[in-house]
Amino acid sequence: MGTGLKASVKLTDWSSAVESTGYAITVGDAAQSTSAVVVDNTTYVAGTDITVTVTLKDAEGNAVSGQASALTDSTVTVPNATQKASSNWVNNGDGTYTGTYVANTVGTGLKASVKLTDWSSAVESTGYAITVGDAAQSTSAVVVDNTTYVAGTDITVTVTLKDAEGNAVSGQASALTDSTVTVPNATQKANSNWVDNGDGTYTGTYVANTVGTGLKASVKLTDWSSAVESTGYAITVGDAVQSTSAVVVDNTTYVAGTDITVTVTLKDAEGNAVSGQASALTDTVTVPNATQKANSNWVDNGDGTYTGTYVANTVGTGLKASVKLTDWSSAVESTGYAITVGDAVQSTSAVVVDNTTYVAGTDITVTVTLKDAEGNAVSGQASALTDSTVTVPNATQKASSNWVNNGDGTYTGTYVANTVGTGLKASVKLTDWTSGVTSGTYAITVGDAAQSTSTVVVDNTTYVAGTDITVTVTLKDAEGNLVSGQASALTDTVTVPNATQKANSNWVDNGDGTYTGTYVANTTGTGLKAEVKLTDWNNAVISAPYAIEPDVNSANIELTWVNSMDLSLSNGTDLNEIEAVIKDANGNVIPEARFNVSLPNGLSLSGVSNPLTVDNDGILKFNVASTSFGKMEIKATVESSGNSSSTTVNFSPVNLTLTVNINN
Repeated sequence: MGTGLKASVKLTDWSSAVESTGYAITVGDAAQSTSAVVVDNTTYVAGTDITVTVTLKDAEGNAVSGQASALTDSTVTVPNATQKASSNWVNNGDGTYTGTYVANTVGTGLKASVKLTDWSSAVESTGYAITVGDAAQSTSAVVVDNTTYVAGTDITVTVTLKDAEGNAVSGQASALTDSTVTVPNATQKANSNWVDNGDGTYTGTYVANTVGTGLKASVKLTDWSSAVESTGYAITVGDAVQSTSAVVVDNTTYVAGTDITVTVTLKDAEGNAVSGQASALTDTVTVPNATQKANSNWVDNGDGTYTGTYVANTVGTGLKASVKLTDWSSAVESTGYAITVGDAVQSTSAVVVDNTTYVAGTDITVTVTLKDAEGNAVSGQASALTDSTVTVPNATQKASSNWVNNGDGTYTGTYVANTVGTGLKASVKLTDWTSGVTSGTYAITVGDAAQSTSTVVVDNTTYVAGTDITVTVTLKDAEGNLVSGQASALTDTVTVPNATQKANSNWVDNGDGTYTGTYVANTTGTGLKAEVKLTDWNNAVISAPYAIEPDVNSANIELTWVNSMDLSLSNGTDLNEIEAVIKDANGNVIPEARFNVSLPNGLSLSGVSNPLTVDNDGILKFNVASTSFGKMEIKATVESSGNSSSTTVNFSPVNLTLTVNINN
């Protein structure tokens, strides 16, 4: 820009110049090609400010002021953010404008952009990311899955953690502890942990213990000033259960014909006394070798205990009274008081497995032999062989299978080998045993790698052509055990689209079931997925998608004189056509790459000016004219890489002077 400007001419043999009248140059409209937008950071926490600076220049690079009103919601886009309340764009007076936004929604690869109403395309900032903030009490919540629970049943508690902007906050399961989560009249379920569902919600399982009403679960994280609460819930008394109920007799020895006083205590799963069940005991109590006394009935004592009177009938030893209500899977028994075969004892019982080595996923047949203290086979105890009395390390009972009573004191159960291990021993410890019996040792070895449990991942979502792609394959057998020693199996079974395995590199077995391979990104593309399909798999496992972009830093330009067969005169109007092609070192075209052309004196660009931009196919054809004749070198330099190349064009003279030697 300027005022009072004058054009002048001064030929070489003039002593002074002649000048035009004065003229002025004013700023033009803001142009997309010379304007820009930047943000003040690469990463923001949700809820914090983003300062956006827009620089407006005209096509000649002059700063354009007075355009704050042109920067609106329709011309300026700041992804995942909103303009700060009561703030406006500030004109800094030097062609720059400052606006303040508030980061809202989590995201990566975000770019602010400006597209004024007369622009054909937008200018963009470099990428930025918005990360989640701390969980806030005002946007978080806790709910329970019912309004009423029976004591002993599960209470599923769901905590939703969000930051002040409402973004889901994951990775905070460890913050949900006994000191931050309160579930009145309940305790966290044994061996359970808070589960991070990956969407800002967390699930915890509690067991209803004590009867109560108007109860509310609450969460108060350590940095919160107050708690969030669920809606109210109630806990009611449960049914009598075998695990907490009992039956006793009043002596260890009885004379035939004398009374046996039997006391039954009924409690729910949480130990609450259960009254009002006298009628349920008539057909569910067994007192071996005895009968209920004539004209007597069970008496409800009002505190969860019930008293019944029986008459001893038949001589025996090791007899036990028992109670098994109609909805119980097994009975509770008294201590021994009379004849018959005794209870199974540890000293004479045994457990064996059918092999010394198992492959993970195969069956383990376990045989338990139960005998009383005298070595007599004890039958009828299949229901006593449960998860709490039989332990088969690194294995689980086969789905839908049950212990089979073979009728001779032996019991057969089928388990499935799960986790690799050695020196393992099956054991049995019935509820009234002080110690258990163990089998001989066995081992579980890893199975073949399975498609259902194996994975493949790549180390990025975007690669530049020519850079390394690190591929990690995790191989597990069907039971989830890590499978090592399979590096050689990956050579021909791993596919990494648009890439080749790095020269002189091999798959590396990391010794923990993971394998690392290095590939080199070659050809540009999007939605690419690495995959693994071992020779015995029906289907492949695939990675998340990735993309390969051209390497602008290795951009090379090639110039070609298109009309080299034509005659072009050096008259300033005849044109020579040049084709420019820009590709990276891997041969990928670089769309919209910019370059600058250097020309010798007398040669000029026609209809275009530096910098020039190739099209989406990496190609641009442009023309040059000349007022000088002869061969002339045209040089082009790529902006992103600094790489250049040249070509030579020829312009013929407008007039030829022909000298003839008539002597010859």
